[in-house]
Amino acid sequence: KKSLDAAPTPTAAEPKRLGIIVSHLQNVPSSAGTYKDGASWRNWSSEAGSCHPARHHYPATTDDVQQIVKKAARLGEKVRVAGTGMSPNGSTFTGGHLIHTDKLRRVVGVDAANKTVTCQPGLPLLELSKELTAVQLMLPAMPSTAGMTIGGSVATASHGSGLNNKSLSGYVVGVTVVDGRGELVV
Repeated sequence: KKSLDAAPTPTAAEPKRLGIIVSHLQNVPSSAGTYKDGASWRNWSSEAGSCHPARHHYPATTDDVQQIVKKAARLGEKVRVAGTGMSPNGSTFTGGHLIHTDKLRRVVGVDAANKTVTCQPGLPLLELSKELTAVQLMLPAMPSTAGMTIGGSVATASHGSGLNNKSLSGYVVGVTVVDGRGELVV
């Protein structure tokens, strides 16, 4: 759940801003279902290298994530999570299990009165921005790469610019996490 308290109401310039963001994303590929187990995976920064996960997972629900993590934990295997691969480092690289969040990209709810949104971690910022614009809300800070997922943006403290802007993680008011045992932590 992300607080939008500091977010102003979109101005007439917002559709233009959204159009500019869309034009910058024309070459951001989706990885949904494109990797077979053992296949090489790399983020958008090829200089960081690549990895060869033993298993690529594409969960569609939190329960799916829990089952993947529980099984890996029982086997003593490592699990990493990848969104759209926008981080320019090897933080998601693994030889174990790589969870792709491509199918975890739903807006669960928007509370316009309290300026909060609840969504899944694989939702790209561009899609989230479109959903919020439809109800006259916007993100209080937008990183330069709107192809990032909300989960990745929060995890890496992504931010926009301006002296009074926090990173996106600074606006989070609640989060549900699947821990290393596959248990939900709220």
